[in-house]
Amino acid sequence: MESAIRTTCRTGEVLSGYSSVKKSIMTGKVSAVIYTTSLPTEKAEELEKLCSLAEIPVRRMAVSPTDFGSLCNKPFPMSVLGIRSFGQSSLKELMTK
Repeated sequence: MESAIRTTCRTGEVLSGYSSVKKSIMTGKVSAVIYTTSLPTEKAEELEKLCSLAEIPVRRMAVSPTDFGSLCNKPFPMSVLGIRSFGQSSLKELMTK
């Protein structure tokens, strides 16, 4: 899954940050959401609920925000990743399993 996320960030269209991702879920502009276990429980539950209502796949990853940021080729820690397009990765198939 990590290599698919890396490829998606390189070849697809993604956005980061809880507020940006939440807004994009509500407007239907994301295809999938991935968040880390460090995201506060209330925010994680809200993302899960919104994604469920919008029928958007959502996954939780047991990785630190620093490692997640590095995985997404960002120079800063991240807790939430919204995927607008998957690019050339196989992440779409992995998210629907």
